[in-house]
Amino acid sequence: MQEIYPVIRARQGDMTYYIGVMNWAKVAKECEYSPELFPNSDVPPPMPPSVFDAAIQYHFRPIFISVSGGSPAFTPMHIESMNLLDEIADCEPGFGLLRLDGSQTFLTLDGFDRVQAIRQAIRLDPSLRQKQIPVTFIKHEHTPQGIEHIRQLIIGIQHDNILE
Repeated sequence: MQEIYPVIRARQGDMTYYIGVMNWAKVAKECEYSPELFPNSDVPPPMPPSVFDAAIQYHFRPIFISVSGGSPAFTPMHIESMNLLDEIADCEPGFGLLRLDGSQTFLTLDGFDRVQAIRQAIRLDPSLRQKQIPVTFIKHEHTPQGIEHIRQLIIGIQHDNILE
């Protein structure tokens, strides 16, 4: 079944990514941990209650998700009543819809601690299923080169998190 996410499209170097939101139920059900992308580490253990409480309180940080499969397609949305983009010569429409055909796998690149906290929170209070969290979607080619590219991206994300 097709899935549609309102997103902002952005580019850094040769990589295009999309920033949107996902409800907690979807995160809990579909965001997986990939041993293939993290070959030298184990699935993080469940969080102790103090860390869990902190993760729930601090859920504004995005989850970085690799989209494997799903035939991602971006459809720009043009806002006729706002000509703001006309003022910026090099700007292309970045608002739009990310469409996935439903066959995708979401692999958590950064934020698996938040995914686990969300799962625990929903188990304790199912009404939290509709809460939302920011998500950065990154297309992932399931090839040796694609896996290496994603690993390098993970190293960069984790490095930036350490520096914060």
